Amino acid sequence: MVCLAVASCAKKPAAEQTPTETLANKVQKDLAALKEAATGRWHAPWGQLDFRPDGNATFSLFTNCVENRDELGAVRLKDGCPPDESTGKLVVEDYRLLLQEGNSSSIFDAYLDAEGKLHLDVLLTERVTPVDARRHGKIALGMLQSVLVGDQCKLIDEMEGDKTIPCRFELAGPLTLLRFELPQTPSLHYETTQRSVIYLEREHLLVPPSIHKLAFERVAGP
Repeated sequence: MVCLAVASCAKKPAAEQTPTETLANKVQKDLAALKEAATGRWHAPWGQLDFRPDGNATFSLFTNCVENRDELGAVRLKDGCPPDESTGKLVVEDYRLLLQEGNSSSIFDAYLDAEGKLHLDVLLTERVTPVDARRHGKIALGMLQSVLVGDQCKLIDEMEGDKTIPCRFELAGPLTLLRFELPQTPSLHYETTQRSVIYLEREHLLVPPSIHKLAFERVAGP
């Protein structure tokens, strides 16, 4: 049975752990796995990631060449488009990799999937979000907004105040999406108030569609 409603059919966390403790442990575990993965070379049709033993890294990415992204994460590369190259000292944070060079940083959202592939994209509007066994979590939307996903969804807005917003889990082909609707905010010039993120059951993550297909595999050898 696939449970699509936000509140119904929710799995219960282990009796000896609160949802907060479970989620905190997951974040720490995912961070340790991401640090361990950030070594050697990773490759995909949309670029290459080189992590060097001296603590620096170079990312050569065609993410600026991706077109026709959709809510299911489908991607296609433009012909003849050159890659963007970023290099610097590597810093690994929760679901994020930074390359620091001088006073500037290149920031990338990142996560490891259940098959050991490394997903990476340039800094996204919706952050990669850990969720607990009930699919509860908090999606960051830039600096001033976030969506608290619980039995209901609530928009946390530092400028406009908090409000409950429509949201639902639903199937889209082989994927489960969390769809939510943001209120009209003319000052932010939203192209649309309809948003969606992909729910990954095995990883207990909500991820933006744009990063879901951008998976890199480790290159064997020295």
